[in-house]
Amino acid sequence: MILNASSDWEGVSDELKGIFQLVLRQPASFGQLGAQIMDKIDEIKHSKTGGRKEGTDEAIIKLIPDLVALTNDRQAVIKILMTKMNLSQE
Repeated sequence: MILNASSDWEGVSDELKGIFQLVLRQPASFGQLGAQIMDKIDEIKHSKTGGRKEGTDEAIIKLIPDLVALTNDRQAVIKILMTKMNLSQE
């Protein structure tokens, strides 16, 4: 099945229209499902866990160039990040 969110929505259910709006990065104003998905996304973005994860990812990204400048040893960089950021190797 191929769905085209930017095509004519005639004959499309309100639930699917709401999802199309999300795909097009618009507020979901049709149906309930799109609004529920949007609420859940906002909840995750603003939760302590989700916010902390984002902050950790950004900190790691900022640290990598400095660590690579100190040592070109990839394993050393991974070990430093694991130790300082309390991370697993994955």
